[in-house]
Amino acid sequence: MMSRTLVLGAVAALAAILPHSSAATPSDDPTTLYQLIDNSTFEAGCFGPCACPVITTSAIRGTFLLHRVSVDPLYTTYAVSEVRWNLPDLPTPVQIQGSGTYKVGGEFAVQEEMVLDLAFDSGAPLHFDSGLVQGGGEFPDINVRVSLHQNTACRDTVLDLKAKPAVSTSAGGPGGRRAVVSVVNPFRASTDIRLNLARTERVGIQIFDARGRLVRRLAENRATTSGASLVPWDGLNDRGVPVAAGIYIFRVRTEEGSFVRRAVKLK
Repeated sequence: MMSRTLVLGAVAALAAILPHSSAATPSDDPTTLYQLIDNSTFEAGCFGPCACPVITTSAIRGTFLLHRVSVDPLYTTYAVSEVRWNLPDLPTPVQIQGSGTYKVGGEFAVQEEMVLDLAFDSGAPLHFDSGLVQGGGEFPDINVRVSLHQNTACRDTVLDLKAKPAVSTSAGGPGGRRAVVSVVNPFRASTDIRLNLARTERVGIQIFDARGRLVRRLAENRATTSGASLVPWDGLNDRGVPVAAGIYIFRVRTEEGSFVRRAVKLK
């Protein structure tokens, strides 16, 4: 098992080329919360025919948002945002944050490409790219490998990412009853997030705009009793400024699982 310092050092040492990804044009399609599943891994070291060992390996855990931004005759392109991952197999887990794009489609065979700019423990963003490769036939499930050096260097850092749309993963509350989450939609100045929890638990609520940008942390680890309750949102962002009309994504995290809902703010 490698230390956190060695992992960060290995990533930094392999980051000789850092191209920038281009921004995509947003659309009004809903944003989906994705969860990394088992067998998602981080590897730094030697690959292919190179005669040197892998420096370190760790599982990757966490979530990200996927939002469709454009469709052309061949490919559908998505924005990847709010990457919140960690490497838990280290004495002190490394935190990973970032964003990027994912596209899937093709003319004669299904192809996919994921491009990510990722910061390890708030360091400078590093550019990872899968290249346009065969795959994506199981979408909305995602199974793709992204490389720091796009698989052209002997020494590299590779993330093997396996992800599914997030769903509740617990057995629910007493009698198997699950939480119910909804949002008053559409709304004008303000709205309510309606919770009906199977048990007393702690809840987190975040609100994103149509581009997947976080606009309001409405609740963090908030103690909420079982049964029906309302969490109001006054339509303000974290700076206390009213948000513009448009589509907003509500991510509600409970001990039972994560829920994503959409609502439209009218003028």
